[in-house]
Amino acid sequence: MIEVEMKPLKDIITNIGNDTQGRLSTSHSIVKKSYQSEILPPKFKSGPNACPPIANFEYPEVSIADFSNAIVTATGAVIVDDRYVVEETVEGSLEDNCFNKSDGRYFFDLDRLEVTSEDIISFNKFGIFNYSIFLTEIMPSAYLSSLTRDFCNRRFVISFPGFMSQDAIELRWKVFSSCGFEKKVSIIPAGNGIRANKVGIVKANARYKNHRASQLAPYVSTLLKMTFATSEPSSFKRIYIRRQNVARSIENFDDLLPILNKHDVIPVSLENMPVDQQVDLFSKADFVLAEHGAGLVNTMFMRPGSTVVEMFPEPLVGRWAFRLVSHTFKLNYCFGTFGVPEGWKWAADNISLNPKAIDAFLTKLLPHPRNESGALEPSQ
Repeated sequence: MIEVEMKPLKDIITNIGNDTQGRLSTSHSIVKKSYQSEILPPKFKSGPNACPPIANFEYPEVSIADFSNAIVTATGAVIVDDRYVVEETVEGSLEDNCFNKSDGRYFFDLDRLEVTSEDIISFNKFGIFNYSIFLTEIMPSAYLSSLTRDFCNRRFVISFPGFMSQDAIELRWKVFSSCGFEKKVSIIPAGNGIRANKVGIVKANARYKNHRASQLAPYVSTLLKMTFATSEPSSFKRIYIRRQNVARSIENFDDLLPILNKHDVIPVSLENMPVDQQVDLFSKADFVLAEHGAGLVNTMFMRPGSTVVEMFPEPLVGRWAFRLVSHTFKLNYCFGTFGVPEGWKWAADNISLNPKAIDAFLTKLLPHPRNESGALEPSQ
């Protein structure tokens, strides 16, 4: 058993650098190429709050901190110096990561620990289960790190939370594979975990970390479109992302459906849609309407000049991740808000939309809505 504690990676690097015993060394491999994205002002604005200004940003540098003789647990936590759990890699609390607690201290059992002499890199980061974070944070970080000579030939460690379905895991493997990371070069820790000769951890600067959408790399989108998008025509030009079997599902969807039909907006559910179909669907859509949710990350596959409309429950206004995605890919972005009952919980409760308000909004935004007889008429 070893005693462990949570500690930020930056503090661990500082401490290790001052370690006179030389037990653990660290090096940095900085991705040499910087990426720039022009941020355009939104073409449309709606709702009670104006979109906050966003200055042009430069994709920040990504670095990898290398730790010798480190442990990657079966749940994805990384232990360095046989004591510190790296804060940037742990998924949930220490209890959730199978650490034992006694008298307020945490311990990790070294029994059933595999040992490898290989140099590896860990891509376990908070949010591996969230598809939006996976595409905008984990995959770009993994792909950027793979461009460095020191790390491109390493095997990598990946751990998925126990509550994730096999379909969700396979979806992520398909994305990994399309970006060049095959299962045959991965290590899924068994037993309590694995102790490696050297473990690399992807690290980004504070701006990169705080603005999740700014971590989205256009080349990852390009790779996925090249892999999954087809040249076949599609009638799904205008789509509405319908949330089903998850929090924030629409209770009065039957009232909304005639309005969507009137404006040729086709509802789609993404929960059980394979990743290749999602990429193909959004690559051909020129208009997307959706409540705030992870499905909007698929707008990264849309063509420049397409339009994205994000609808916020009032308590969630200000979560601008998908607005940043829209600007990164030069999409026209606008948003609206709607009220929710007092005590409403974003991660548990459903929502109700006003069909008349949606109709008025789409009539103003989209050309040629259909009238009640089904004939096309010019927009107001």
